[in-house]
Amino acid sequence: MRLLVIVLCSLLLFGCLGGGFTDLKDVNENPGKYLGEKVHLKGNVTKAIRLGKISGFTLVNEGGSIPVSSQMLPAEGSEVIIRGTLMKETLIGYYVLVDDIKTT
Repeated sequence: MRLLVIVLCSLLLFGCLGGGFTDLKDVNENPGKYLGEKVHLKGNVTKAIRLGKISGFTLVNEGGSIPVSSQMLPAEGSEVIIRGTLMKETLIGYYVLVDDIKTT
């Protein structure tokens, strides 16, 4: 019984920590694998823009770059951690629709 409690507590703790990040290079090279799936990315904010109700930025790291749709616009150059769903639109291609964003 104690072993079961320890295992469950460990799973809960590691689940709350969020595990690792999704590899942006892999997302860019294999977008179909992630389409409609949750991704967890870390990078720097570039090209932040707000046009009426539409806003977003480009996330850049060593794996490349990807457009991000987010109501929150962190300062350009800031490092952020995002969680969201990989989506695809005709005009912009693949992008991340953000559920959660944190500046680091």
